[in-house]
Amino acid sequence: GSDAATDLAVLRVDSGKLIPVETADDKDLLTGEVVLAVGRSGLGDISTSSGIVARTGSAWRSWAGGRLDRLIRPDVRLYVGQAGSALVNQRRQVLGINSPALARQAVITIPTRTIDRTVDAILERGHVPRPFLVSQCRPFRYRRLPVRTFQRRRSTIGIMRGLVAV
Repeated sequence: GSDAATDLAVLRVDSGKLIPVETADDKDLLTGEVVLAVGRSGLGDISTSSGIVARTGSAWRSWAGGRLDRLIRPDVRLYVGQAGSALVNQRRQVLGINSPALARQAVITIPTRTIDRTVDAILERGHVPRPFLVSQCRPFRYRRLPVRTFQRRRSTIGIMRGLVAV
C-alpha cells in the first residue's frame, strides 16, 4: 500500500538477510546537527550527500494533506536517485526519509514517528484514514412561501419554513 499525502509506500520483501536500522528520536534533534543523506543511485551504487539540519519545527501538514509529526528540513543536496534516501545522524541512526515531493523547492525529511504511524495504518487498514467533507447538489423546486423578514445589524434575513437565507 501507499500514502501519497506523506509520500510513503509499504513493500513486502521476502529476505532473511535484512538487518533493521536503528532509528533516532527526533525530539533530541537540534538545528545545526551534521547529517548524511544515504541512498542508492539508479545504477545501484551507494550515494551520499552531507549537510546540516537547517530547520526544525512542530507538526504540520503537507500540501497533499498528510500530517507529519515534526518539520525536519535538512540542508543537503539530493542527487539523482536520492529521493527516498535515509537521513542519518552522526550516531548512525536514521532520522527519517528524505522527500523533495512534500514541499516546494525544499527537501523535507519524513520523521521516523510519521513513518511508523503511516506504515502501521497501511498494514492495518490498507490506507491512512483522513476526514473528508462531501457536498451534494440537488434540484430545488421553488414555490412561493410566506416569508418573514426583519432587520438586524444592517442585513436582511429571510426565514422560509426551515430555510434560513442571509
